[in-house]
Amino acid sequence: MQENEFRYYEFGEFVLDVRRRRLIKNEREVRLSTRNFELLHFLVRNEGRVIDHEELLENVWAGTFVEQSNLKKGISALRQILEEAPDDSLYIKTVPRKGYSFVADVRPVAEPDRNIAFQRVTITEIEQEEIIYDEPDEPAEKPVAALPAAASRAFPKNALFGGLALLVLAAAGVWFGAKYLRRGGSAPDFGQFEIIKLTNEGRTVAGGLAPDGTGLLFCTADGALKSCRVRDLRTGDTKQILAPQKVEIYGSAFAPDNRTVYFWLAYDDEPARSGIYRVSVDGGEPQRVSDRTSPVACAPDGRRIAYIRRNLNEQGENGIFTAAPDFTDEKLIYSFRAPQSNVILFKWSPDSKFVTYTGIRLKDNQKEYYLAQIPADGGAEQLISPPRAQLIYDLAWFPDGSGLAVTAVDPKTQFQQIYYVSYPAGEWQKITNDLMWYWSVAIPADGRSIVTRQQSDIFNLWTGDADGRNFRQITFDTVPYDPDCIWLDAETIVYSAKTGAGNDLWSMNADGQNRRRLTSEQNLNYLPRASRDGQRIFFLSNRSGTKQVWRIDRDGGNPTAITNAPSDIDDFYLMPDDRSVLYSVYLSGLGWTLFKKTIDADDFKSLPFTNMSNWRLSPDGTMVAYEIRTDQGSRIRVSSLTDNKTVTELDIADCDSLVWTKDNKALLFDGNNDEHDEIFTQPLDGGAPKRLTNFESADNIWNFDLSPDGKKLVLRRIRQFNDLIRLEFAPKK
Repeated sequence: MQENEFRYYEFGEFVLDVRRRRLIKNEREVRLSTRNFELLHFLVRNEGRVIDHEELLENVWAGTFVEQSNLKKGISALRQILEEAPDDSLYIKTVPRKGYSFVADVRPVAEPDRNIAFQRVTITEIEQEEIIYDEPDEPAEKPVAALPAAASRAFPKNALFGGLALLVLAAAGVWFGAKYLRRGGSAPDFGQFEIIKLTNEGRTVAGGLAPDGTGLLFCTADGALKSCRVRDLRTGDTKQILAPQKVEIYGSAFAPDNRTVYFWLAYDDEPARSGIYRVSVDGGEPQRVSDRTSPVACAPDGRRIAYIRRNLNEQGENGIFTAAPDFTDEKLIYSFRAPQSNVILFKWSPDSKFVTYTGIRLKDNQKEYYLAQIPADGGAEQLISPPRAQLIYDLAWFPDGSGLAVTAVDPKTQFQQIYYVSYPAGEWQKITNDLMWYWSVAIPADGRSIVTRQQSDIFNLWTGDADGRNFRQITFDTVPYDPDCIWLDAETIVYSAKTGAGNDLWSMNADGQNRRRLTSEQNLNYLPRASRDGQRIFFLSNRSGTKQVWRIDRDGGNPTAITNAPSDIDDFYLMPDDRSVLYSVYLSGLGWTLFKKTIDADDFKSLPFTNMSNWRLSPDGTMVAYEIRTDQGSRIRVSSLTDNKTVTELDIADCDSLVWTKDNKALLFDGNNDEHDEIFTQPLDGGAPKRLTNFESADNIWNFDLSPDGKKLVLRRIRQFNDLIRLEFAPKK
């Protein structure tokens, strides 16, 4: 379907009105929060396509660093709103390890040709929605007050953190040297710097730096509660400016006076409260200054602000706007349409004449990322550096205009690092070079340091007894393991880990020793499954173009393709005799459908299972456990493999991992216990789930497996730390 060209989208009993941002069912409006509308709109426009988590976060969670749990909560809320039937995913299909797909038939309508429900929605609800969502009328002319200016001079760079993650159009522009910046400035010596830690809680979700470098904003998460404080870096004095509350902080920026902070706050439970807020670093109640849902960038001269508005017309265009500080005198300076193009993050140039941004566009169905700028009064897009295949996230100008600091993914390690991009040459120089993630960047007026949010991940494997006792950590490094880890036999573990631009399979002893690399392809090799005798490993790989089942010997030799499905295989399991394989592929109108194929032959047949989600084959090959959705949330259904008759249903909700016990009588699953993950066991004959492990730590469990004899567990745990740091550079000699 042609997306973004219609006002209405009809599916089932529902109609989505894009212009007025409403969902209608049987002539009555169904209330949606701002975020849920954006999520549903994007899914509907991409009907039938599997959308990965990254693309959803880039397009719906505009310019923020959020966890996939935010996405999972949004999908769960939509399923309840759409009243999906218990037996299948009528509208939204979970595609394990990939993302989601809107599977209902959608009929796009440019304008209604009859008086249908669009004109008969309850008036009070329409008025309330318009207050929340609709754009205001053109304001009358009136004097405009500028942002508070700096006491001594207008600083050349605002410090905007938190940001925004969406996609962008790059015209086939030529890049050239801008004449508006001062020349002759020299960048510091990036080869020599000292790292100074500014926060040490590990829970920083957003931050910012005053233009003069004296004030540090840092926002932290304590479970679902977020709060923000400002620290005077000269005295160490700290003051809370946003009290702990259930809110998402999607953008923060200092005004050029160094005393005022702007936030974009999203209250999913109370969408009418969402918008842009302003608060003084001296404290006081944050004041809502606009209902816009976008981060704000403040021009260094204090005269203009910049922000993004989305869904401007029936074509689904988005745009970068500038306006006076009171949000009057609004002007569109650049328009774009997702997913063909989008803006990720944006900042003002040092002299307030340009808005600079990181962008992304689709070219031949491949993503390209780039740096560009638009004149503050509008005009042609100007590329600062050539497009690249890896993400460019945040940006900050050096005060003399000699270049920018950007955070971007390293093509070799796939970790997001800090780079210097010279201006106007557009040449890249790497500043950091480690296995950390760097998100936001800000540069103070002296240009001799960079403040950034640094994320460190601790990935490690643990083993223990199947009864939940005697667990011990067997790896002690920061290797970015994938969630997949299995037992090959009672003494050998196989797991997948990122290596360069791809994933490879590795094996090691049960004590973590004697690691051996089993694959060495520069592509995806993951989701290992072991044969019953432990001599062969089956796995998914895209080395042939699409994701298919492959097989290797336990030492990595004799790679052999097992399947040749017409599209990507999502998941698979071996039958107990190791002679055939079950796998799921997506079929239009049926969703994820189960097939059975003989390993050493070309025959295959479909099984009476469709709309499969998060499915697991029992060890004896007679039953399948899989996730279903009900009005009360998700459950696990166990059905007979031969005829799909229900054996039982279990109250297991939103688990990431599901493992059968070897006697086929119970399921193990990961569940949340006081903000951390534990493993629970649920008998098939009912009863309350029993907590199996007792880790009592903040780590999350991403995957686990039972040994062939059912006596041991191996699991992968991850802990993330986010803090603000400062890179202090030595002067260039």
